[in-house]
Amino acid sequence: MKQNQLYLAMLATTVAIPALIVPVSQAEAHEVQANSFKDISVSSPYYNIIQEMQDTGVIRGYEDNTFRPNATLSRAHAATLISRALQINKITLKKISNFVQPKDLSIDSPYYNDIKMLMEAGLLETDYLGNVNPNKAITRGEMAKILTIAFNLEVKADYIFEDVLGSQYEEYVKALYSNNVTTGYEDNTFKLAGSLTRLHYVLFMHRAMNTDPSFVAKPIPAPTLVSAQKPTAKSEASGKATIKYSEWSYEDIIKKIPRPKGYVAGEHEKKNKQIAQSISGKNTIAPAIQIEKKAYENAFSSGSGIRTQEDYLKQVSETTRIPYQELIDIINWAIDTGKVYTEDKFSLYFDYRGGFIEYRGKSNRMPPESKALIKYSDWSREDIETRIPRPKGYVAGEHEKKNRAIVEEIMAANGHGFTSGVSIHKESRDKSAALYKGEFEELGWNFEELMRHHAYILRISFEEYVKIVNYVIETGEVYDGKDFSIWFNYEEGLLYETGVRWHTI
Repeated sequence: MKQNQLYLAMLATTVAIPALIVPVSQAEAHEVQANSFKDISVSSPYYNIIQEMQDTGVIRGYEDNTFRPNATLSRAHAATLISRALQINKITLKKISNFVQPKDLSIDSPYYNDIKMLMEAGLLETDYLGNVNPNKAITRGEMAKILTIAFNLEVKADYIFEDVLGSQYEEYVKALYSNNVTTGYEDNTFKLAGSLTRLHYVLFMHRAMNTDPSFVAKPIPAPTLVSAQKPTAKSEASGKATIKYSEWSYEDIIKKIPRPKGYVAGEHEKKNKQIAQSISGKNTIAPAIQIEKKAYENAFSSGSGIRTQEDYLKQVSETTRIPYQELIDIINWAIDTGKVYTEDKFSLYFDYRGGFIEYRGKSNRMPPESKALIKYSDWSREDIETRIPRPKGYVAGEHEKKNRAIVEEIMAANGHGFTSGVSIHKESRDKSAALYKGEFEELGWNFEELMRHHAYILRISFEEYVKIVNYVIETGEVYDGKDFSIWFNYEEGLLYETGVRWHTI
């Protein structure tokens, strides 16, 4: 590695500065090469580093000739900066996994190839919904993994921050610390879940590319506890059930939540992780639920639909099949006791050092009995696709293939001129309709309005349409109405309809 003592010395006291939380701007998507940045003063202690990284082509400015050092860095931009640096240094990342295109990443995205490269190298992952969340803020933990692997940093000393011990990023943070890429915060913590500004990410990158082989790391002191009045935990706010301590700051959450008797930092989390893995499987993805409410506001991704902690918890509830109120109660129990909650293949525990809940797998609960007009439409999308009872003798794929062949014969015999598919997931249709109400008539229809329109198209009453739909869902058969046909695709959770012609309004 190239040595650069001046920059190393300048950075020794800079990278521990907490990142300022500034929302990611859509304007970030349009970076251009600039001669210099008007928001980076020549007198700035970072001026030479920024200038060097700009001259080599790693960083670029914006159309207004700014660098925006205090803006929070997104996952997409982190991928792009690393990609440029690797190309300049002629480094190729080893592919360790096959690329599966994320649902929220278009092939036309300017970040597509950069994100793809990092995903193939195991440096970026999708969430449980299959989204890579390109606009979401990258965390310090993710940064540690990316830089360590990208620039082949080795662990030179077995020192680790207490709030990192036992986490999935432990070895990566060790590598950063033992190579003087990070010094941590003034309270001797690293803050894995914290975000990064554009400036700090570039400084970390610069240090990773300019390590000093003679550097010798020193032991990390225990975290400094701030003497302050203990906050009051509230389990309810505005009459709504919520997670205890969620109104606290991140610092208070990781330092002041009462620990269970006999708690030993790191060892406790390691033991709970082993228990969770034994229940849910060692390789099961383990998403995190941040206790701090503001974390969701600061890291809001417009593409994910997650705006609040409550939004996220509702998705977790749907995915794990644990009712929302019960999920809150389980989380609060885990925080209070320090124990692992287990149910079937579902496990959940609280990481006191990181201030987050880690959960794995899902319960084996059946959804509540459907009371909807169109049966099962009040279930979650996943339950619709996986839990609706199949007819006797059902074989996935073969059943759908057989029904398609039957429909083709009906269409040919009766001169059907159209075919359409519609999801029976009521909630997603109603949410979509609310977005377009008053703009586009068809897009503004809620679930019932859409179903009524389909009945109108097929020239039957709504009551008759509902009976036929429930019949095909229950029996798996194709309904042949001569002028139309209806059948249900269990694999996709979709109704398919054909008819003679569209009956337009």
